[in-house]
Amino acid sequence: MIIEITRSQELQFLFFLAPVLIGIQLSIYFYYQYFKLYDNDLYLNKILLSYGTFALCIIVATLLLQNARLFQSDPEIIRLISKIGWILMLLAPILFLIFITNKAFEEVLNIKICILVMVLNLIPLAFAILLYSTEAVVFRTSIVLMILSLLYIIYIQLNIIRKTKGVIKKRFTRFLIGEGIAISSLFFAYQVNIELFPTINEIIFYSGIIILTIGFLIIFVSLYNFPPFYEFQWRESLSKLYIINQKTNNCIYFCDFQKALKDENYFETSKQEDFQYITEDIFSEIITGVEMIIDNLTNTEEDKIIQIQQEESILFFDHGKQLPYISYILMVEKDLRSHYSFLRQIKTQFESFFEGVLENIINLEENPGKLFKSFDIVISQMIR
Repeated sequence: MIIEITRSQELQFLFFLAPVLIGIQLSIYFYYQYFKLYDNDLYLNKILLSYGTFALCIIVATLLLQNARLFQSDPEIIRLISKIGWILMLLAPILFLIFITNKAFEEVLNIKICILVMVLNLIPLAFAILLYSTEAVVFRTSIVLMILSLLYIIYIQLNIIRKTKGVIKKRFTRFLIGEGIAISSLFFAYQVNIELFPTINEIIFYSGIIILTIGFLIIFVSLYNFPPFYEFQWRESLSKLYIINQKTNNCIYFCDFQKALKDENYFETSKQEDFQYITEDIFSEIITGVEMIIDNLTNTEEDKIIQIQQEESILFFDHGKQLPYISYILMVEKDLRSHYSFLRQIKTQFESFFEGVLENIINLEENPGKLFKSFDIVISQMIR
């Protein structure tokens, strides 16, 4: 059936397209960031899938509901489109929780409670599927259970912010602010859909769209160049970093993470004279027997990190991509997947930062410890 579309309806739909397009791009960008970080093999990055799926479900759901409200006149079509829209809306928090219901997230959520919340959210979802119309009072009442799941998702994110530090903490804080603003627009969408206040329905609609757009923009800015999401205790487990030139048996860079994390002025106060001690220490205490491992690294084209146990510590070994005789040794207290990714990042940053210098490292007359000390800037940013 062809219906007449009023000027008001056209304006409302065009106005609504702005957050829809931003939301779809945001969802795609979440997926892009996840697959961009996929090689880091960090389970916590799956929260990006949660965000992306949540945003996509909410956007498509609201688009369907607005289509039914503005452009449809056939009661059956309105009923069907509204039903699909509400199903997607109710699936959003369930899918968000499915991706992160794992032991890796145990520090920020209770798995049993998480499962319970998902089960409770299945009640309104079942009503939306089984009932003839989403206009039924029992369905509208059951939506309260979806609100509980949204509150639990916010609770999880608050725990993530509390457990994290540095850049990742700032990103999740902005996520939560943007998400809170965007979710609050659902209240406006609900009011418009049920037309509780018909005389000011348009004002409620435009207010909700503005709020949704602001929320999405904040999330979009926070997501740009998102860093790897390391395990919650990865910093506390860091001990020392050695970067060694095998040809000269010199430690060209050293960092004591335990001191750096406790003392904000560590990088400014650490002395270059320490390198002589560090060189003797590393070759007398932890490099014994490692030559064979390093030979294995340098004689293979496979880019892999080798791990060995050293008394109460664990050593991760990697070698340079362009210069295989440059070895990267990370000493840690616990075996965490985050440390593999962290060491690879160090190698990538070091080779990029000193690309021209490393090519001529054999001919350098300057004290290597003094020359490479400027890498403190990069390390400081990586652990903050």
